[in-house]
Amino acid sequence: MMEHYERILPGSADRIVTMAEKQSAHRQDIESRVITSNIGNERLGQIFAFILGLIGLIGSIVLASLGRISIGLIMFLAILVSLVAVFIVGRYAQSRERETKLDKLRDALKSAAVEPEHPTLPK
Repeated sequence: MMEHYERILPGSADRIVTMAEKQSAHRQDIESRVITSNIGNERLGQIFAFILGLIGLIGSIVLASLGRISIGLIMFLAILVSLVAVFIVGRYAQSRERETKLDKLRDALKSAAVEPEHPTLPK
C-alpha cells in the first residue's frame, strides 16, 4: 500500500510514516501526563483523607476527655467507617473500570479478528 502512495506522490510514504511517529509520540506524551496527574490526585486525596481522619480522631478524643464519651465514640466510629467505606468503594470502582476496559479490548480484538481492515490482508 505504501508503494502505491509512493508511486502517486514521491516522498509520501516517508511523510505518512513521519506523521504516524509524531502522532504516536504525542499520544504517549498525553498518556504520561494523564498518569502523572492521576497519581498526584490520588496522593492529594490520601493526604486530605489523613488530615480529616486525624482531625476527627483528635475531636473524638477531646470530646471523650470532656466527659462526652458516647459522642466521642460515635464520632470516632463514624469517621472510621466512612474512611473504610471510601477506601472500599474506590477499590471497587477501580476494579469495575479495569473490567470495562478489558471487555472493550476483548470486543475490539474479536471484531478485528473477524473483519480485517483491508481485503488483501490475511485473516
